[in-house]
Amino acid sequence: MATYCKKVELERFHAFLILTAGRLTENDLKLAWRTSSINKKFFLIRTKIDENVRAGRRKRSFNEEDMLQKIRSDCCENLGDLLSDVRDIFLISNHDRDKWDFARLLQAILNALPTYQRETLVLSLGNAVTNDIFQKKS
Repeated sequence: MATYCKKVELERFHAFLILTAGRLTENDLKLAWRTSSINKKFFLIRTKIDENVRAGRRKRSFNEEDMLQKIRSDCCENLGDLLSDVRDIFLISNHDRDKWDFARLLQAILNALPTYQRETLVLSLGNAVTNDIFQKKS
């Protein structure tokens, strides 16, 4: 991990996206620790939430909100003091961008960027995505 961090030159970046499809790995935690140690913000993105929901629905007592809260709690517990704000945990699915935290994630990324990078990202996202973001923000 130390070699990776040196090669990537983490200090050059404004914020980091740590994506995981399941439980946090040792490398995820090391990267979160490293970014925090250089006073950089990171967002933890838990992907494939649609698969978790689909699997959970097979249980009789399934409650989607409870399951989502459990995933967030597990992430918080594993990150401990590294997480500055619980709202920096995002639960998403690439197959269903209208559900869960996809729009909130895009907005958080935009908010974390300097003005010129924010404008560039908005222009690169396309109308469908940016219209959704601005409608939900209103």
